[in-house]
Amino acid sequence: MSWLAGLKRNGQLYQSDESVVAAVNRGDVATGVINHYYWFRLRQELGKGAIHSALYFFANHNVGSLENISGAGVLATSKHPKEAQEFVRFLASPTAQEILARDYDYEYPTRPGIRPNPQLPALATIAPAILNPNALGNDQQAAQLIQESGLV
Repeated sequence: MSWLAGLKRNGQLYQSDESVVAAVNRGDVATGVINHYYWFRLRQELGKGAIHSALYFFANHNVGSLENISGAGVLATSKHPKEAQEFVRFLASPTAQEILARDYDYEYPTRPGIRPNPQLPALATIAPAILNPNALGNDQQAAQLIQESGLV
């Protein structure tokens, strides 16, 4: 709880990752925790010469380096299950994975054979944390501590 109290005392909350990356780039704050693609998007928008910040990746399976996995599914109660299923198939298709890998998203593709944007470091060099979601359990205790600390 003292760690969370320290965060509340010394940290600053922002409404979005875009706000965090912009504040760090302006020098308003020294650091911020974001998903990497927000930094790449800011650099694309402003140009390399206007970037006054850098990304830091926690290496060697450090828990500070997480790999967020996205998923898609169709609800059993969907009013348009066929169309929804088609959309899910499209998301996993080579075309969609190329868009995610090469376009403004700066995402790592999940489909084998699709290479990520060349500006991104290889995932193997980052070596994100290896976490078993089942072993982590649910987030109820963490959420309660965050609420009690006043961070939200």
